[in-house]
Amino acid sequence: MNVADEQDKSLEGSHTTALPAAGALSRLPQPHAVPFHMIFEELWARRAEDLTREIQTVFEVTSLERETLDAEIVRSTQAYSALVLSKETDLYGRIYEQGCEDADKRLLAVLHGMKSSALCFSGGGM
Repeated sequence: MNVADEQDKSLEGSHTTALPAAGALSRLPQPHAVPFHMIFEELWARRAEDLTREIQTVFEVTSLERETLDAEIVRSTQAYSALVLSKETDLYGRIYEQGCEDADKRLLAVLHGMKSSALCFSGGGM
């Protein structure tokens, strides 16, 4: 059994309701996903000036860049929490998937605008 199979197996039974119909999106974060706040903390530490400029561009702000970004991360986190809750209470619908996509849109735009190739948190090479 490979690592992916083990991860899939560890998720078995974690849903209390049926999964979405074939072809529907599923936005449950994977166990290996790095949360936005961790990625942005690393960018603040390494490239604060570039990140500030990118936030100003994407969010059309001229001050409070960090607070603006933090508020958007909270909005994304809340959208994913609502999605998970919807799946646990049989209220699941496309509106929750769309909420996650909408909440992530500007965060992803900032990340893409940073033109970074990858982050390595181990301190080793990639």
